[in-house]
Amino acid sequence: MNGVQATLLALQNIAAQKILVVNAPADGAFMGWLKSQDAQAQIVQPFYPAAEYYSADFEVVPRLEAVEGAYDLAIVFFPKNKVEGHYALARAFAHLEIGGTLMTAAANKEGGTRLKKLMQAMGLDMISDISKNKAKALRGVKTEGSAAPQDWIDDGAVRAVSAHDFMTQAGLYGWNKIDKGSQLLLERLPHDLKGRGADFGCGYGLIARHVLEKNPNVKLMHVMDADARAVEICTDNLAVYKDRVQAKYCDLTRPQDHLRNLDFIVMNPPFHEGKKTDFSIGLGFIKSSAAALSPRGVLYVVANAHLPYEDLLQAEFKTVEKLHEGGGFKVFTAHK
Repeated sequence: MNGVQATLLALQNIAAQKILVVNAPADGAFMGWLKSQDAQAQIVQPFYPAAEYYSADFEVVPRLEAVEGAYDLAIVFFPKNKVEGHYALARAFAHLEIGGTLMTAAANKEGGTRLKKLMQAMGLDMISDISKNKAKALRGVKTEGSAAPQDWIDDGAVRAVSAHDFMTQAGLYGWNKIDKGSQLLLERLPHDLKGRGADFGCGYGLIARHVLEKNPNVKLMHVMDADARAVEICTDNLAVYKDRVQAKYCDLTRPQDHLRNLDFIVMNPPFHEGKKTDFSIGLGFIKSSAAALSPRGVLYVVANAHLPYEDLLQAEFKTVEKLHEGGGFKVFTAHK
């Protein structure tokens, strides 16, 4: 549940001329409501499939930092990451006119029960608190005396974190740590890679930078992600290797026609779409990687041990070797 039904209830009798929507889900009911409004709407959505869903009908920008102008209604679908959510609320609040309405929604088990405290922390003049299908949607009005805490902006902005020396941002996978799966993969990658390769689901660039640092004979590294923030930040983190890097914002569950005859692919595929577990994403990554590799190409992949990837690897590749199993993860190498 993402709070859409609660949001639609809370939106009843709302009249707005300019609407800002942050993290809009690819949801038909919400799309229908937006289309029914005689208003200008801008969608902030970094996730490629959802951004594509809205792009034919509305202006879509991939980052909150790209929003300009003032709005009289801002709707924030609160994300899984709390720091990211605080940042989204603060950024949306900043673009509201005085007297404008801020709305936020989430399933109760995914932060919905905390939203009222966040709205109160901004000093909003509260209008409604709607519950529907174990989700909440709250509405408040921006006044002269209301303000978003500055630390919400500071903590959620692109910044360095103490766990590593990368620039990163809340909302990206493993943004404030080196995640265990990626570390296990890094420890098992060879240092004699060469030619043209790719990092599927590059995130902020941890794996790609390791490959480029340890493998001077890699001529070109494609870094690709469905999160526009990741692609931008990864590109910045790999700036020293810019002549060997090509970045693309895309949906890797679909074949990438521009990728052919790669020598290797590395990946730690996601298994969530928003807040929902979805192992089909990783399966799509594997199929796309098999299509992109050369006849002698090799895939290096790490995954949570419970995910059902092995049968597909065996079907798509000539040989598959398990390099590691333990601690809740498996690392495979697969050869065409």
